[in-house]
Amino acid sequence: MKMTRLLVLLAMMASMFAGFGCASRSAVSELRWDNVIAYTHDVTGDSVSVTVDPPYVYREFTERSFEGVEVEGYLFVKNETDTILVTRMVREDFEQLVGSTLDVPMTGVTSFPPKSIFEAQFCELVRAYVVTLEKDVVAVVRVKGLNPEKKPCEPWTNLDDVTNARPDVVNKFDKSADAAIRISWK
Repeated sequence: MKMTRLLVLLAMMASMFAGFGCASRSAVSELRWDNVIAYTHDVTGDSVSVTVDPPYVYREFTERSFEGVEVEGYLFVKNETDTILVTRMVREDFEQLVGSTLDVPMTGVTSFPPKSIFEAQFCELVRAYVVTLEKDVVAVVRVKGLNPEKKPCEPWTNLDDVTNARPDVVNKFDKSADAAIRISWK
């Protein structure tokens, strides 16, 4: 349930991002070149690298206040209903945003398995990838709208409903997200 809340919040953030730029803050340096974002801890040298493969194209660095947390990230777009947001924030902000504490050490790098949800309010499939980097969190979120007209969806209310009705759509979404997003760390 807590991961579902995270995905819903990150999906809503990704849907709302339209374009404001700002620099990052913490002991992590970040560098973007083309479709690769690298985050490196200034003291330990631990790093996380995110590659977003074509056809996604970098659109902008954005910043928004969401649920009382400043969220900054790199927005990649395939089309108006299919986007990827790459974001990093200090762990306390991430935990405040998702409403729970991550049960992993605040040292080193820890990767969580990707998780998909269906956001019925926006008729969107969402897949999130979360990696901790010392006291920071790197999150990558793919959002794909299933209804470009933004009308209410079928009678679907959760991922199980969509999976039962259209397993091909969910399977294709998960596989294409996994193919488009590559995360590595050391």
